[in-house]
Amino acid sequence: MKSIEQVISVLQDKLSALESQRKELLQRRQEAMVWAWGIAGVGGVLSLIGLLIFIIPGLICAAVTAIVAIVVYGTKVTSIFNQYRSEFKQNFIRELLAANTDQLLYASEGDQRALSEYFRSELFPRKPDREKVEDTIFAKLGASDLVASEIHTEYKQVSRDKDGKETVSWHTIFQGLFVSADFHKEFQGRTFVRTDVAEKMLGAMGRFFQKPVFSKLQLVQLEDVEFEREFVVHSDSQIEARYILSPSMMRRMLELKNKFSSQIEFAFRESRVFLAISHTKDFFEPDIHQSLFNQNYLRGYIFQVQLVLGIVEDLDLNTRLWTKH
Repeated sequence: MKSIEQVISVLQDKLSALESQRKELLQRRQEAMVWAWGIAGVGGVLSLIGLLIFIIPGLICAAVTAIVAIVVYGTKVTSIFNQYRSEFKQNFIRELLAANTDQLLYASEGDQRALSEYFRSELFPRKPDREKVEDTIFAKLGASDLVASEIHTEYKQVSRDKDGKETVSWHTIFQGLFVSADFHKEFQGRTFVRTDVAEKMLGAMGRFFQKPVFSKLQLVQLEDVEFEREFVVHSDSQIEARYILSPSMMRRMLELKNKFSSQIEFAFRESRVFLAISHTKDFFEPDIHQSLFNQNYLRGYIFQVQLVLGIVEDLDLNTRLWTKH
């Protein structure tokens, strides 16, 4: 992984071009605002004249003018921002990722293959009614491949009141960063490591609720007190689960959770490790009010990228303790 100073040096030309584009965006947004106020002003004068003659037509004219001004401003600003957003992701985020990987494929608008990894993990059994996928990364880091993407899945709930009127509400199943990486071992079963909500709320009594119901999975109790306090483990195989969750692996998983400061779920199945890192923040979105020559702002993006790609190193996935069969 390159240092932050090395990355800034590599991307200097890209940053200069994007900074010029950002300033142009702000100027064009200002121009769009002037156009909108101009339309609103003309409309206001016409509305005032209309009100002096006919009240109803005057009010209609005022409403139409306000709507037109809002639409003109919104359309222009959205179009300008989307163009900058696209350039920012293609010319900055992509290059930033490339500077820290051996091989890279980056889809800023998302790639459905990331959603396939989400379902493959079996971390979230509930079928979503709608999904959103953004910023999908396919990367090679040393001997390990990694797929990472922002994913938001939701289910729909329809309720009816006493008069039969329907109300539709949407509820999040998962929102955050989803990662799939090569573990270099073909697992015989499935092992799931989830945030331990029951024990955190109820202490030792919470272990009663950790036992899976209507499932062939077994509760795996480990000797690491800190790990047991943070996570609950279920697996098809007690032996394989303990083989995977060595003392060093448990320590790395705890450190990774602290690094992201988020709720993390893990799944070990087939030959991969899956991570679901919950968060509501968009990782790679630009802020047009921040200069790309602002070192602290720039370092924030570099830190985010290295945080994601660093999962391979954090879990020591390039050290091949096992080989695939």
